[in-house]
Amino acid sequence: MNESPLHQRKTLSVEEAAAALGIGRTLCYEAVRRGDIPTIRIGRRLLVPQAGLNQLLSTTGTDGDRYPVEHPGEDGVLKLRRRDDEGADAR
Repeated sequence: MNESPLHQRKTLSVEEAAAALGIGRTLCYEAVRRGDIPTIRIGRRLLVPQAGLNQLLSTTGTDGDRYPVEHPGEDGVLKLRRRDDEGADAR
């Protein structure tokens, strides 16, 4: 009874955000590390604000795909790429 339902909480764990996005835990942590998914750190906890996740999802589909998905490379991995990163060197 300590834990409130997900729809009432303001933040998600990275694992919960991965499940909500339909991606794996490792990919979610990689996206967090790249800055593709907004996070806040409280002590040792890394949390994904639901408002930031909702904004990311609404931005993705409405402004010309701010985070278009590139075709998978030889390793079969899909990557998110920000439009403002187009001119930057590949990481």
